[in-house]
Amino acid sequence: MSGITGIQHWDLFAEYLRKHNFSDTQIEGLSFDNILRRFGLDISKSRRQIIDRKKDYPFNNYEEMERELSEK
Repeated sequence: MSGITGIQHWDLFAEYLRKHNFSDTQIEGLSFDNILRRFGLDISKSRRQIIDRKKDYPFNNYEEMERELSEK
């Protein structure tokens, strides 16, 4: 989920992973640390506020994931 595609749904994706027993450390490893290693980047970590941008888009590719989250 790193990169541009799907970034507007990052908060939903992180919530989905947490509900499936992924720790914040594991999520950070999947979405940040692995990217740095893969591309040999040297970027320091910073915590940024996540803004829900789903309403900015005319479609939602994650409707099924949202439904699953709301059922749990």
